[in-house]
Amino acid sequence: MQSTPELEVLHIQPLLQMVAERLTPVESNVPVALLNAGDFPQMLTLVEITRPGPLGPRAMELGGFRGIFDGERLVALAGERLHLDGYTEIATVCTHPDHRGRDYGKAVVSAVAQGIVERGQTPFLSVIPGNTPAIRLYESLGFTHRRTLYLNTVKRTPSDAEARVVSF
Repeated sequence: MQSTPELEVLHIQPLLQMVAERLTPVESNVPVALLNAGDFPQMLTLVEITRPGPLGPRAMELGGFRGIFDGERLVALAGERLHLDGYTEIATVCTHPDHRGRDYGKAVVSAVAQGIVERGQTPFLSVIPGNTPAIRLYESLGFTHRRTLYLNTVKRTPSDAEARVVSF
């Protein structure tokens, strides 16, 4: 995408879209909890640490989130975001750096994906092409590469009239 007089392209990021036509769920060796509004502050903290993508204040309205706690502390989560005809997106997949390597990511993605399949939907997600550990995790659950998409970050360029209004 090229910049236009109305929009300035700030960043273009390729994303692999993966879909689980045949999910291979796993049993978790730790409890995976259904998260609720009371967990949202901890969800925000974990997202700030791991940066898996945006988590807006109304994110929980889009679908269920699952998480793993270490005591009272949320250390892994995944949830639903986009709902299309027959498909539901899994998003905000993250594990605290101190808890990686324990299959927590696999457990929360599997739990969210199982819920999607139980509703008769097909789970899908997106991942940065260089994130090999995540790609392997998703492939182990039955996700396959569907296509490469591009996330374009743009900002609106003010018109001359708007620029004059805000200029000092």
